Amino acid sequence: MLSLLAILAALKTDFMDGISLSKSNEKVFKEDASSDTDFLNESNTFNALTYDSDSDSEDDTAQNTDSTKDTANESEFQIAQDSELGGVTAKNEQGKEQAKGEQPQGSSNEKFSEMPTEQALEKSEENADAEGPHPGFVYISKALPEAKLDVRYATTHNFTGRVVEGYLSDNISITKEAAKALKKASEELKSKGYGIIIYDAYRPKRAVDSFIKWSQEPENNLTKAEFYPDFQKEQLFKLGYLAKRSAHSRGSTVDLTLFDLNTGEPLDMGSPYDFLGPISNHGTNLINETQTKNRNILKDAMKNAGFKELKTEWWHYELINEPYPDTFFDFVIQ
Repeated sequence: MLSLLAILAALKTDFMDGISLSKSNEKVFKEDASSDTDFLNESNTFNALTYDSDSDSEDDTAQNTDSTKDTANESEFQIAQDSELGGVTAKNEQGKEQAKGEQPQGSSNEKFSEMPTEQALEKSEENADAEGPHPGFVYISKALPEAKLDVRYATTHNFTGRVVEGYLSDNISITKEAAKALKKASEELKSKGYGIIIYDAYRPKRAVDSFIKWSQEPENNLTKAEFYPDFQKEQLFKLGYLAKRSAHSRGSTVDLTLFDLNTGEPLDMGSPYDFLGPISNHGTNLINETQTKNRNILKDAMKNAGFKELKTEWWHYELINEPYPDTFFDFVIQ
């Protein structure tokens, strides 16, 4: 009996120990699970913070990139064609320093900053050696190197008595079509022993506008005796000696005379260039036979090349088939 009680007591002890062990393991399991959950939560929190931080960084980067693009866009040239200025304007400081109506060097609208350096340099050199100051135009010095230039409007020796607005130099130009026709006339004249002297070709619209303003100013008599002794200057437009819209501004009109290739001396045309009066008319009886012959030599060659004369000015010729019959340009001469 005693032995049986001892066995029962031992079994009870083992049973109680088992229960304690089970509770202990359950506690450990719960603590481990709680630890794992906390770890996962902390990890997810870290990841979320990292993601938010990266997102903010990307947003900042995007904003910086946009800001950089905006800055770059503001510094790029804004090319604009203006019927009055005939050139371009620029929004950045470099463009503001350029003269009004001027075009950046060369006539191309390509942005050099978008090209590789070597290509940009080649493009710059190409534009520096451009044939003309504006698309469709060519410098007379390049098209007709044999011609002499006497550009009075780039000096004070003209009927206004001052350098005419828009003439920053005597580097005058003309449309390519007119240059080709003028070359033909020059070759015909050369075969007869004559060369050409060019007084004017393309004329900016602003120059014509300055003539109008000049005609409205009080007379100062500085140039009247030499250029318009028979009229008051306010009459010159009404009589057709000056025009409020000049064919010169369309780019295919030229003022010229002749010189002897042997002596280099200008031919006697009966009246000086820009003399505003009846003696300068074609067909006038106010000049002698030799002077009439000299005018006709010039007129015949120019008409054979496709030009037409202006009745009131022996020096003035317009290309009949001009390329820009309805356009009055205003880019400056420089």
